[in-house]
Amino acid sequence: MDEKIANTITRPLLSSEIPKNYRQEFSNVSTVSGRLEEHQFSLLKPTAFVIGTKEINDSDIWVSLDLSLLTQSMGTKIDGIIGIDTFRRFNWKVDNDKKKVIISDTLPSASDYQACTGYDDSYNRMPQLWFKYKNNDVAFRMDTGADHSFVSNEFLNYVKENKLSLELLSSNEPTAEAGGLTKSTQYILQDFVFNGLPLNKMEFSDNQEGNFHVGMDFLSRFKRYTFIPSRMMFCYDADSIEKKQHST
Repeated sequence: MDEKIANTITRPLLSSEIPKNYRQEFSNVSTVSGRLEEHQFSLLKPTAFVIGTKEINDSDIWVSLDLSLLTQSMGTKIDGIIGIDTFRRFNWKVDNDKKKVIISDTLPSASDYQACTGYDDSYNRMPQLWFKYKNNDVAFRMDTGADHSFVSNEFLNYVKENKLSLELLSSNEPTAEAGGLTKSTQYILQDFVFNGLPLNKMEFSDNQEGNFHVGMDFLSRFKRYTFIPSRMMFCYDADSIEKKQHST
């Protein structure tokens, strides 16, 4: 939650109020690009909030930090980011053609979609989808807060050493994330396949932390899609998810 909003609706947690099993977990808060310093965030006492008609009143901890850079980069005001604990409580249906999101506690039917695939899930982590690259399985965490995707420097070195398809983008502007501005080198990679569908060209940034994250540029390729956390399923409609041309 943005720290300015947080200061109006709740308060920081005292050390004695933080459950013991969370103290280690939140002693090392990280973004895609690195660890946040202690002065950059606060742990907050949660308060009830409502999504539609559903009240969420059983959160353990909230985190506040300065989200002004994210607001500037997105061009829209961002007061907070929904965490994975809230994500798992609902089913998320997105229609890219109609620009519509439906959040529901009613399970969607897999038969309503052209295809489905399972994803991996674990405590305090985003859904993990699997891709094929040159017959190798590569796991990516979902990052709905990013426009494009990230791969580790080690993976990029593998691509370069084996002279595989790699295009360096000339425009490498700093990007904003929860921890502030970060610089990375951006590339176009080919030959990734998701659930039998080739992606053709895909934009990636290098990642010093060794992370593999796939962003909204991937999800925007589908006509419709849904995440069903209780089944750990990702279902979608798409005849093709290839991007024919890259636009800068």
